Amino acid sequence: LDVLSLMKAGLPEPFRGQLALFCPNAPDPTPFGEGLQWFRDNGWTFRDPPGLARAADLVAEYLTRVVEGEHKIARERTILMGFSQGAMVSLYTVPR
Repeated sequence: LDVLSLMKAGLPEPFRGQLALFCPNAPDPTPFGEGLQWFRDNGWTFRDPPGLARAADLVAEYLTRVVEGEHKIARERTILMGFSQGAMVSLYTVPR
């Protein structure tokens, strides 16, 4: 099941009380004002190493403060995923 269908249908028995979803928003508006972005697209090349590093730092801080701190969920029990830039940031953040 995809995440949205999972949430609409209710969690299957093995996951009840065992799954929490956190969906942080990207911090910056897009240049066209059509949403938010984690880093600049630099003319659709997506070459923004400082922006990607900043985004990874923001996600790591969110995990520490919210997921581990407020909700007491250990990092080793956390799955990080995202869509589009969020997926790129996830892949960049996890190995750090």
